[in-house]
Amino acid sequence: MTPQPVEGTCERCEQPRPLFNYVTEHDCIDVAGLMRLPEAVEWIQQIEDTGDRWCERRLNHKPQAQLCIRCHDKEREDEELYIKENQL
Repeated sequence: MTPQPVEGTCERCEQPRPLFNYVTEHDCIDVAGLMRLPEAVEWIQQIEDTGDRWCERRLNHKPQAQLCIRCHDKEREDEELYIKENQL
């Protein structure tokens, strides 16, 4: 079933358009699994240091990004490039 867009302002281009939830391709948080607190601190620091804005969103308890279709495609390209550059 195709998700139905909602009307609103795109978080990326800030234009009023039909919006879709952006679902990330990677998930560093679930991959990490359970760990001790010192390891978790290092893991979080690594996410922040590498500019992983997708996992930072989850760390900060923000909902999925609401993007128009054009920005959704650009966000996917950015994430795929990030995954490739960081060998995730």
